[in-house]
Amino acid sequence: MLSRPWQPRTTYDRAAAPMLASAHMPRATLYVQTGCPHCASARADLAARGVICTEVNVTEHPEAIPELLKLAKGERVLPVIVEDGRVHVAPHGGTTF
Repeated sequence: MLSRPWQPRTTYDRAAAPMLASAHMPRATLYVQTGCPHCASARADLAARGVICTEVNVTEHPEAIPELLKLAKGERVLPVIVEDGRVHVAPHGGTTF
């Protein structure tokens, strides 16, 4: 009889399941401004795809604009989505700021 190497047993903790699921969900940073319909559309698209989003509203946090302009290579248009290391500037239309 061959002996099998020891392997840890995987257990499933129902209480921890939501935390485990969120640890593996895709994540993105979404730069928006108040009242931007393209930003609302991008937010809805990310939510429909199950992407966990960190939202930066440049209307409320203008100090984020320099970082945003670096990401967007100087383009003053929103939304800007940073997902999987890629920057998407107004992928489905945008609003200037």
